[in-house]
Amino acid sequence: MARHGCAGRLGAGRGRAHGAGALRRARHPGITPQCSPAVRCRELVPSSLPPRGLEGVHAPRTNRGEPLFRPRLVGDEPMNSAMMEMMTTVEGRYLTDEEVQRIHAYFEGFRSRVDAMRAIEAKEAAIVRDTIDEVWEKHPDFHTRHHAAREKAVRDVTLTLRYCAQAMVREDEEFLAEKLLFWLRTILRSFNMGQVIDTTYRTLARKAEAHLEPQHLELLGPYLRQTHRLLTLDR
Repeated sequence: MARHGCAGRLGAGRGRAHGAGALRRARHPGITPQCSPAVRCRELVPSSLPPRGLEGVHAPRTNRGEPLFRPRLVGDEPMNSAMMEMMTTVEGRYLTDEEVQRIHAYFEGFRSRVDAMRAIEAKEAAIVRDTIDEVWEKHPDFHTRHHAAREKAVRDVTLTLRYCAQAMVREDEEFLAEKLLFWLRTILRSFNMGQVIDTTYRTLARKAEAHLEPQHLELLGPYLRQTHRLLTLDR
């Protein structure tokens, strides 16, 4: 009994130590939790770092320098919203032939979508540069009315193009709308930039067409059109 009691106290001590470590990690988000490779866990990323996958882009921040949002990229949810919903509804039973066909169709086109993403990545700098250059030509006074206007325009257009590519890979318009466009529309509206928004995202679609192969543009196009449509609603 004594040995058992001692072991119990030691176990309790280890439990308290483990709990204290967890508390320290919660208080200090720069500490990354140690996880077994078999356990899926999310790293606690210091808020001073840019969102994953956007290291080359200055993500929008609050007045205190904190990111306004953290994008969730393809690695977080490998399937699109419709596929995830379907997989939830089939829990506890076998998939029907129709459901299996939907899964096959989704993954059969995956390689083509990834190839298109790589092509977009390779042409990103040229697409964004040409887009901003034309917007500046059409709105020459824009930079005088907004602080660091060109830097912010490059940031927003780059972010948008990357999210369109993410949505394309996933085949998921809902992802694009919920993770970026609704948020971005609110921000842009607050600056009363209706005509500039229209010009920017019409131009982005045309510059993508100029730089991408037709088969890649065919896959990306629906998401560029969705972007223009949602960002210019009720402008």
